[in-house]
Amino acid sequence: MNNDLLLKRIHRLQELIHQTQPEVMNYEVSDNWLFQQDEIEVEEMIQDIEQNRIQSVVEMMKQANRIYNFRIRVQSGEIDMTERTIELIKLDEEIKDLIIQNQKIGAIKHYRYHMKKLFNNEKTLKESKQYIDSIQQKYDI
Repeated sequence: MNNDLLLKRIHRLQELIHQTQPEVMNYEVSDNWLFQQDEIEVEEMIQDIEQNRIQSVVEMMKQANRIYNFRIRVQSGEIDMTERTIELIKLDEEIKDLIIQNQKIGAIKHYRYHMKKLFNNEKTLKESKQYIDSIQQKYDI
């Protein structure tokens, strides 16, 4: 993919991020951050493209798609922007990527680890497998 087209799409994503910021969408979130992680990641992408420091275009595109899919869901009102929701949506996107890469066991481990780390919610192996299966079925992966 040519850098101009890639940069154009990343700028489009940046605009979507600005349109779906919590303060713009009138969501109340804590002041745990000055800039959201999506903003930081997209700014890094722009700098990498402009300075020809792209390690992997494919990885950048996957990362941009994860952010884009999340922000579209915020914009449509499908999800609200609470910190818990943000973390759960990002976790689901990471799990989808692992399933697509035929790493279902890795997805189960990833889910269990992050549920305990982020939410202090220890999931059993059975619960985790059921959740991963539900994600796989929901997205027909």
